[in-house]
Amino acid sequence: MREEKMAEITRSGSCARVCLQTDVEYEGADRLRHILENLIVEGCVTIVIDFGACRFLDSSGLGTLVTLHKRLKTMGGDLSLTNVPDDIQDLLVITRVNKYISIV
Repeated sequence: MREEKMAEITRSGSCARVCLQTDVEYEGADRLRHILENLIVEGCVTIVIDFGACRFLDSSGLGTLVTLHKRLKTMGGDLSLTNVPDDIQDLLVITRVNKYISIV
């Protein structure tokens, strides 16, 4: 199996932008969770995930987003999503995740 880079990360103080480089499914969701948890441990409380290169998000990825959103909220932080493709945006609306995580 070819190892793909999961994301490009840009940090500025307590803020981070995570530009996904691949789809987020079972294994990718676990890798994304590790990336986001590391950012939180390093002091990032505002995280923007850029879905520009991501075309698929499964239930594992959805669960990762919800879990990390809750964790950031308890710390006074925020998780938001940007450049979300229509299919993924539809999933976020159907599951009502868009009511809790900002899509900008």
